[in-house]
Amino acid sequence: MTRHHEQSGRHGATPSGDGGDRRVGRRSYLRLAGTTAGVASLLAGTAGAGATTQGTNTFSRTVDAVEAGCDPTGRTPCDRAFRRAVGEDTLLSFPAGTYRFTEPQAVLGVERLGIVGEGAVSFSVPPEFNANLLTIAGGSELLFRGITVDTTASGATPGLRLCARDRLTVEDVAFVGRSASSSAAGPAVSALSPVVRSPDGVGIVRDVRASNGGPTGASYRTDDGRAGIRIGGATRGTMRIENCRLEGFPNGGAYVSETPGEIRIDGGVYRNNAVAGIRLGGTDPESSVRNARVEVGLGDSTAFDGRTKGANRANGANGTSGADGTDACAIRFEGGGSGANVRECAVAVGSDVSPEGAIVAGHGYGGFSLRDTRIRIANAAFPAVRGLAPSSTERC
Repeated sequence: MTRHHEQSGRHGATPSGDGGDRRVGRRSYLRLAGTTAGVASLLAGTAGAGATTQGTNTFSRTVDAVEAGCDPTGRTPCDRAFRRAVGEDTLLSFPAGTYRFTEPQAVLGVERLGIVGEGAVSFSVPPEFNANLLTIAGGSELLFRGITVDTTASGATPGLRLCARDRLTVEDVAFVGRSASSSAAGPAVSALSPVVRSPDGVGIVRDVRASNGGPTGASYRTDDGRAGIRIGGATRGTMRIENCRLEGFPNGGAYVSETPGEIRIDGGVYRNNAVAGIRLGGTDPESSVRNARVEVGLGDSTAFDGRTKGANRANGANGTSGADGTDACAIRFEGGGSGANVRECAVAVGSDVSPEGAIVAGHGYGGFSLRDTRIRIANAAFPAVRGLAPSSTERC
């Protein structure tokens, strides 16, 4: 893996002394981010000479990726030009085109960085690419917007690991292609792995679209499998996931149950993902799902091996699918903790899976609240809401 070191900063390092005037408190940033959604283009270029503003982020240096040497036709790899263009307090702008990468890129220790696509911009990878295409970490603020990741190459399973200490914005990002990978390739990376390391930090993941489009094999329904969005223990701040559409992932659409941070899921569609459309948990009692549509086991399910369909329909209400079956639920609380809430959601469970329930509390999760939510289940033998025994190791 190629690494780019702009500074000697490491993950979790304290902000530099001259950055105090740029810091925005957690509550004020959440309010400000909500008011600036969709108006970045109006704000761009309104800062003083030499500065560029994108939403709530201002950068003192703007670099055109094509002028820096990236080929928008995709004929010449972009790896080296990308590494040269990345720098401190830089907005790296990609004009419309296809940019081909041949190896994973790591950007470490850049305190403030923005990467944006202007128009139809896609990043492509070679066949059998099973790694994070971009790993960006060790900085205070990161903006990533307007990029499509092309996963259509044979056996390609690329991901994005985007980390910031204080402020993270990921917006208008798409993954296109089946993202199928064989078991021999090892653990599959998730499509998007966002991280906010500071307890007072805020991350906003908005309008991310990913349709995995097919199974990756039974082994990838384990913790090594590919999820749409995966948030783990490195995140300790607040992460907002807004209006995302995640479909057909074998390890969950939003797998966000392993963090001590607060997760707020607002809106979006989570459809036909194995294990669960949304896997929520952790120790923060303020985590929530609101205004989301979560559907599983509908007629065009793709996150399960084809042989499991039909067999699942014959299973009993105990949720045991047998050797060839696949269990899935819509929303699952797991990973310990208590107090999360679901409200104003629409949940549907079809006949192509063997659910233990539409909404399930398992793995020792405590109480949760459910309000103003419509639940539709094709098989009346399965419960709408179910809590598993704390000692249970079953997955829904």
